[in-house]
Amino acid sequence: MASNYSKGLYNDYEQLLAKYELEKKARQEDQKQIKSLVETVKTLTKSLEEFKELVEELKAEILRLKANNKKDSSNSSKPSSTNGYKKVITNTRQKTENKKGKPVGSPSTNLSLEKLNKF
Repeated sequence: MASNYSKGLYNDYEQLLAKYELEKKARQEDQKQIKSLVETVKTLTKSLEEFKELVEELKAEILRLKANNKKDSSNSSKPSSTNGYKKVITNTRQKTENKKGKPVGSPSTNLSLEKLNKF
């Protein structure tokens, strides 16, 4: 009976040893995968920083081009021939029957002789 018991223990030991070896291999594979993922994260972080710098450069370039695009001969030293075709603003005011200038019957604002004599 003792030999049967020791065989059972030995079989249990072998099974545990096989499980241990499988777990050890799985752990090694997991560690390799973790190292690979860490390297991937490092390269992606580096790429992200490069892209952030590129985005900032492009934003600055866009702002510079927008500012340059808004310039014409009226607000820079460019000649008027470089303005290109501007949209003509039409007058949308309605004409009235009234005459131009001061309304009829209102007092004059000019200096009269009486006012000059007072001085």
